[in-house]
Amino acid sequence: MKSSLRLLFSSVVAFVLLSSVAPTGKASSGGITGRTVTGCSCHNGTPTNTSISFSGPMTVNAGSTNSLTLVVQNSSRPRAGFNMDFVNSSNNQISGLAVVSGQGAQLSGNEMTHSGAKTISGGQATWQFTLNAPTTPGLYTIRVAGNATQSGSSGDHRTSTQTIIVKGVTLTGPTGGSTYCSGGTLPIQWTSYGVSTVNIQLSSDGGANYSTIASPTSNNGSNSFNYTIPASTTAGTTYRVRVVDAADASLVSAMTSDFTITSGLSIVTQPSPASRSACQGATVTYSVVASGASLSYQWRKDGNNLPGATSALLTLANVQTTQAGSYDCVVSSSCGSPATTVAVTLSIDPATAITTQPVAANVCEGSPVNLSVVASGSALQYQWKKGGTDIPGATRSTLNIPMAATADAGSYGCTVTGTCGTPVNSTAAAVSVSSTPVFSTQPKDASQCEGTAATMAASVVNASGLSFEWLKDGVVVNASARVTGVNTQTLNIASLQASDAGTYQLRAFSPVCSATTSSSTAALIVKTKPLITAQPQSRTVGVGSAVEFTVTASGAGSTYQWKKDGNAIAGQTQSTYTIGSAAKTDAGTYTVVVSNECGSVTSTSAVLSVSDVAKPEIVVSSVLTFGTMKVGTTKSMMMNLTNASKDTIDVTDMVVGGVDASEFTIETKALRLPPGVKSVPVRCSFAKVGALTATVTVKSNAGNEPVVTCSATSVSRVLRPESVIFADSLEIGAARDTVVSWCNTTKERITLVNFIYSGDTTEFFSTSMPPPTVGPDSCIELDLTFEPTKTGRRTMYVTVVTSIGTDTVLLTGVGKNPVSSVADAEKAVFVYPSPASDVVAIRPPGDATGTVEFLMIDMQGRTVTSDSWLGGDKSISVQHLPSGVYTMVVQQGARRFVQPLSIIR
Repeated sequence: MKSSLRLLFSSVVAFVLLSSVAPTGKASSGGITGRTVTGCSCHNGTPTNTSISFSGPMTVNAGSTNSLTLVVQNSSRPRAGFNMDFVNSSNNQISGLAVVSGQGAQLSGNEMTHSGAKTISGGQATWQFTLNAPTTPGLYTIRVAGNATQSGSSGDHRTSTQTIIVKGVTLTGPTGGSTYCSGGTLPIQWTSYGVSTVNIQLSSDGGANYSTIASPTSNNGSNSFNYTIPASTTAGTTYRVRVVDAADASLVSAMTSDFTITSGLSIVTQPSPASRSACQGATVTYSVVASGASLSYQWRKDGNNLPGATSALLTLANVQTTQAGSYDCVVSSSCGSPATTVAVTLSIDPATAITTQPVAANVCEGSPVNLSVVASGSALQYQWKKGGTDIPGATRSTLNIPMAATADAGSYGCTVTGTCGTPVNSTAAAVSVSSTPVFSTQPKDASQCEGTAATMAASVVNASGLSFEWLKDGVVVNASARVTGVNTQTLNIASLQASDAGTYQLRAFSPVCSATTSSSTAALIVKTKPLITAQPQSRTVGVGSAVEFTVTASGAGSTYQWKKDGNAIAGQTQSTYTIGSAAKTDAGTYTVVVSNECGSVTSTSAVLSVSDVAKPEIVVSSVLTFGTMKVGTTKSMMMNLTNASKDTIDVTDMVVGGVDASEFTIETKALRLPPGVKSVPVRCSFAKVGALTATVTVKSNAGNEPVVTCSATSVSRVLRPESVIFADSLEIGAARDTVVSWCNTTKERITLVNFIYSGDTTEFFSTSMPPPTVGPDSCIELDLTFEPTKTGRRTMYVTVVTSIGTDTVLLTGVGKNPVSSVADAEKAVFVYPSPASDVVAIRPPGDATGTVEFLMIDMQGRTVTSDSWLGGDKSISVQHLPSGVYTMVVQQGARRFVQPLSIIR
């Protein structure tokens, strides 16, 4: 019965460690592993009254066997148990724990637990166990979880640790084969555990004998001591070091091979020569010889490290001018401070090269020619050539021809020779020598039919470098699909039109000599094909009535041939065909063929009907063409009414209709029309701009109501432009010439009737005489001059009276006081060259600052070029602008400058 109760009691008070099972799980009398960190809560207790301690040696020798005692204390619980393991410094379990027989303990892997609950006596339970120390010195830890229980469901637990020191000493430095400097520091490192003092010993005979050089304190873990090597130590001497526990000579660690003592750094041979010169592209070498341990090198240029130049030999391949300078080498050693060699100087003679080529020149005969070449290199020599042949004495960098003749034209170049490299030839510079244009042949008059091709030609001696332009009636001819060669010596006009007729002239310009020569004039007459302007009209007449068919046609030298039913009527070759007394056999279809040397045209058909009884009718011209007029003007034309019968016809009304009926007026609405022709005026008032059309219907007691179509064109201006701006700020007493193209905006040839001037008429004047007429869509050029006599804005109005209207053109300019001193002149803007051809340079005043705004304005007041920049000179391209006179406006800050510029090509 007692044994049964004991078994039951032991199962109730069994000690368990914490596990993953819930706190309400049953206790285990055999112990549970894995509780050395988390503790045990198998009996639902809390760690309040239980304590844990150890007795026995805590510092042990490596590999030794040691007896220790675990004590679990609790004053109120009757039973106790434990779980214990042994870990290294990384908290990894290792072997070492061993049970002692009869202690109620057991091993499970590397963990020890109770094998049965132990009775707490005198407030404590103890277990003896054996610890087998590792062979590696260091710090180790015993971890334990202890539990005191009251019953199967009540307990009290605690966890604890105990550090175990495994004694030992290990030398970690220096290492064999190392080199140290005499007079330098020898760093000695070791690790120790359980040692308080070590003896550091030195051997000079390979470890046979040692002498103590220091006895420093030693702590658990890493330790170090710096020993100063005597400066008198002979280079090449070898040593070994060992570390010994001062309290236990058996704890020792020593080097297995020697380290060596070496001497300091010394430069034996300096780089040379001290100064040298090399050609660009050559290879240059420098070297240094030094003694010492573990030598390293760093070459420098002008005090700056050269990347990769870390050997005793410095090689500079393909040297360039940028590599000229001072070179030295910093030599370093493991012993002593770095040493720097003497500096050597390297200069580079550049390879012979031409940096600025000679520039082509185009000069006027008699002007100087200056060619130059800029080269780099050493000891340079020059030889100029023309056409590849040496020019005697031309051995400078510049070639000067004081007065160029046509024989001097050609291709020039220069050969440059120097110390380094091969001779270099410049690019060829073409020299052209121009002269004032001279015509060898003049254009000739021509007379041709419209639709054919015409050619106007002239020839100029030495035409190279000249520019040309053809003029018609004094106005520059523009190129088109029909008109080509306008800037050559031959002008071609395809498919001639009436508007091509006029006077032609070729103008040749030498931009180099700034000279213009014009050919003589030649007239081109365009003969037009016949154009029927009034067709013959169909008639119905009685037998015996007189019949007259009329055709109206334009075209010089026209002839006529009337036909009836397609057959020529003999002898009827006038513009009018008359039948004195119509017979029925005269009935038929009548046409007329109008011809001249340029072609022929056939009229529309006019049908003649002949009846027994004459029927009166009115015949009218089918179209009244008023042409082009300026808006606000009035023009009248005569409308012909023809009564071809023998009776008088009463015209009862003439009705104006159509889109623009309000623009046309007939004052006579009714009249008696005896046999024959009567003219009635029709007036057109050009009240709005554009094409105007209307119809006039003639109502009478005759058998028909003929309709006449009226057409006209109204324009806002006959001539353009409306205004001409000369320039701002033209000095009093100075004059500015401007060529203005006044263009006919209509399709009519107009007559210039009068010019009326008003305003500041003394400030403006013209030196040219306009032609009496201006063709359709053509222009005339007038030379106008502005010469201010006082300051301020000056204006003059030119009223041009033409055959079809009156226009007013406004001329404006501004006068200013002239520059009166050198200081004022320095504040002016300079423009050069003038006249210009391709590029114009702008130089703002020297004392002005800020952004420069630039405008170029043509004679129609349009801005054709603009630019802006921040101070300083500026080159402006004018290649895209046609020849002519322009106004330049330069604005910088509060200053504004206006100057004229002529562009001539």
